[in-house]
Amino acid sequence: MEAIYELGIGNRMRAVLSAKNPEKQIYGTGAYSHILVQVAIPNEHVLQFSNIEVDHNNRVFLSSTVPKPRLDDDGRAEVDTQIGPGGHVYSSSCKVMTYPVYPNELVRRHLINLIDAGQLNEPVDLGTIFSEMMTWKKIIDDAQPLVDAAERDRLLSYTEQERQKAIAQEQKDLAAKQKVKRELQDAINRDVRRKSWIENHGSDMLKVAVGHRYECNSRFLKEWGRVTLGLDYLIDFKGDVTTQPRTCPSDEALAEILRLETINWSEIETPVSLNIVWLPHGDDELRGWGSGDSACEAVEVALSEPYFDRKYYFYRLFEV
Repeated sequence: MEAIYELGIGNRMRAVLSAKNPEKQIYGTGAYSHILVQVAIPNEHVLQFSNIEVDHNNRVFLSSTVPKPRLDDDGRAEVDTQIGPGGHVYSSSCKVMTYPVYPNELVRRHLINLIDAGQLNEPVDLGTIFSEMMTWKKIIDDAQPLVDAAERDRLLSYTEQERQKAIAQEQKDLAAKQKVKRELQDAINRDVRRKSWIENHGSDMLKVAVGHRYECNSRFLKEWGRVTLGLDYLIDFKGDVTTQPRTCPSDEALAEILRLETINWSEIETPVSLNIVWLPHGDDELRGWGSGDSACEAVEVALSEPYFDRKYYFYRLFEV
């Protein structure tokens, strides 16, 4: 089949044409300059490629792209097994690895090379270009048995991978449900223990408040501190009091630690942590007022379980 190909040209090609092919008429101006070149495409190739279109003026247009196979060191088509880093198997099917090539660009480059070499003899046979593209197609087709074998392996691996993922997800969902159940039971247990302590040690008004479904956590903590630790302790409700390590405690603070250690914490099922710290702002942060320059020493008692799911801190202050 013979047709007309519209070849776009730039300033350099204008100069080459004027020297080597002065008979070629240049159409258009600037970026739209082009020449018309008679080309010949073997009929069998015209039938093989849907990229070839010819309009009513017999001008040929080469649209879209064709796949060119990637070859290994032995010249064989590389197969994309769809197995990624770490052995992850993708859901896409196996295929020959290719990259897109524009037939229009191949023809354009071929014609420009002929013009540069002064060998533009029309009609220009484009058979070699389309033969090369047919070779790519044959390489891809011949690799199909390798693709099919890889696809069988991929399906087996993918099925097992998804089965393991489903098992892992079931285990994760079960663990999440068990965690929610534990947390709910822990919350119930804490509520029971708080009410039990209030029933045995709480003030009448605290019992009334809880009986009317008021939580009164702050009141509970204050009363627990007075009953268990003594009247000298202040509570840090927010947990944001600034503390620093105490490297050399005072005798008074050490004596208080010894007193607290005489309490049988395991018997009353109340694990606490005892520590001597330095409060650079003294009791100002605890009381919510003051200049913040009344630094002092303090015995710190941290309470959480069995009554709460977070820590609350109690402090007894010692001036140094």
